[in-house]
Amino acid sequence: MSRPDDKRLSRIEEFLERYGLRVENAALVSQALTHRSYAFENNGIPDNERLEFLGDAILGCVVADYLCRRYPDDDEGALSRKKGFLVSRRELGRRADEMGLADLILLGRGEESSGGRARSSVVGSALEALIGALFGQISFDELREFIHSRILEPNREAIENNAHLDFKSRLQELAQKRFQAVPEYRKTREEGPAHDRTFVMEVYVDGVLRGVGEGQRIKTAENRAARQAYEQMIQESSS
Repeated sequence: MSRPDDKRLSRIEEFLERYGLRVENAALVSQALTHRSYAFENNGIPDNERLEFLGDAILGCVVADYLCRRYPDDDEGALSRKKGFLVSRRELGRRADEMGLADLILLGRGEESSGGRARSSVVGSALEALIGALFGQISFDELREFIHSRILEPNREAIENNAHLDFKSRLQELAQKRFQAVPEYRKTREEGPAHDRTFVMEVYVDGVLRGVGEGQRIKTAENRAARQAYEQMIQESSS
């Protein structure tokens, strides 16, 4: 494995210090932030995929423990839905962006030019690889605290507001039962640059506007609109 230059190691050490992380092998952290496209263009140096595999397993264990402790009355299905939300590439990508991790990822020219640095799949995977690189270099308690504070706690409000639930499916079942109709989604607005779009979606049930939602992905905006519609219809039926 070729050693990263001093400038890169210095940037990585500054990043780690920002989060109170001290490691002996900063070069391994550099590998965790090396995308396969960059490795391919640079004589096949080690990329981050093995570390991502390790980090994914560690993250899954910590998240499962966190959820079991925080939600002792949830059944397996509820815990699995929460876990799926927390470890999704979209949410990991958001957490990595907040930390400034994207700027440290080494990308190949093609991946860079096609917007890879803004893709959740790339940035979220790098965060998992970082966890893999930290494992064994810091204590497990430190690693768990890092995961809790930087990945899990920032999403606690979203979890407790049921952002992880599939309201589109719930709304469809309710609409078919009540009106024998399928919800209709319409995009009303799209704003922002290509790498940072915001979509606004409306949902109609039986021809009536029932909900409006927005998000950085159409599916997210649809789910938020569906949640508004679903909750409105449930409230109507109970009043």
